[in-house]
Amino acid sequence: MKLLESFILGVLQGIAEFLPISSSGHLLIAQEVMNVNYQGNVLEVATHLGTLLSIIVVFRNEIISLITGIKNKKYQYFVIYVIIGTIPAVVFGLFVKIFIFDLIENIFVVAISLFITGLLLLKTKKIKIRSLPISFKIAILIGLSQAVAVFPGISRSGITIVTALYLGLSKEEATKFSFFLAIPVILGAGILTFFDKKSLILVANQPSFFALASISSFVAGLIFLSFLLNVIRKDNFYLFSYYCFFASALSLAISIIK
Repeated sequence: MKLLESFILGVLQGIAEFLPISSSGHLLIAQEVMNVNYQGNVLEVATHLGTLLSIIVVFRNEIISLITGIKNKKYQYFVIYVIIGTIPAVVFGLFVKIFIFDLIENIFVVAISLFITGLLLLKTKKIKIRSLPISFKIAILIGLSQAVAVFPGISRSGITIVTALYLGLSKEEATKFSFFLAIPVILGAGILTFFDKKSLILVANQPSFFALASISSFVAGLIFLSFLLNVIRKDNFYLFSYYCFFASALSLAISIIK
């Protein structure tokens, strides 16, 4: 693999992880277009580690407040809600990895999933924004929606933020909770990759490729996470639906041609 491909895939991850257009789906599309045959989740984990760092940087004040104020019941409950919301993604993610991962990692699934993501985003145009507090029920439902994002083409940030908005969270709280949910999921995937011998061999054979992918995804993530926060504040979240429909059509065309 060339370093240029590593850079492109990393930047693409940094953009698509935070914009609600599915990073996993776009990584598959990019690999098809560039004719890079890289099945598996090692590349995705490497680029996710870069975006994880960008989440930590952007939300550093909230993370510090959470750590220093952990004796506060409000912060304790928030941590509990993040844990609750993470469980469905971990359980379903392991199931998919063991039983059906090879079946869903293809461009046709991406096309269908991106269309579904587009429909979900389009619906936010008519959502009446409320400011309900997070509860156990809301955390579980958002967690279940995050689990669905294991399918490439279903945007993790998109589906969790949309679900949170429908359940009554404010725009700011929905976005914050969505990206806090990403932290344990990405860390868990990284740990699993670390203990997988095949994955370690791939990384060891091409360390510069994965390092550049992580760094470029981090830089792009910093830029586009901040951009997304501004978009949500201006109630323009639904506009991403049109791009998802375009990407879905493009993916379908690629799947037919291939």
